Amino acid sequence: MDIVAQIGYSREEVWAARLYANAKPLRFEDIPKQPRSGWMPVGTVEFCRAAMAHQGIPEPDPLDYPEGLAAYPGGLTSSSP
Repeated sequence: MDIVAQIGYSREEVWAARLYANAKPLRFEDIPKQPRSGWMPVGTVEFCRAAMAHQGIPEPDPLDYPEGLAAYPGGLTSSSP
């Protein structure tokens, strides 16, 4: 599997992806030129979402809302003392 790193993204993360995974640089606007499968993006959330959409990978439901708070739609408010 090829790994591509978004040009202009975090220097540290792109450096690690290029050093350890031989990631190739890619601009956001060049995602449509990539194959429909066989590669993994390293970049911003928007970049990864666009890459997933291009490859036909459905975006998973968020996992960031604790089950214990499910009875309270809308999450916590800042009105607590």
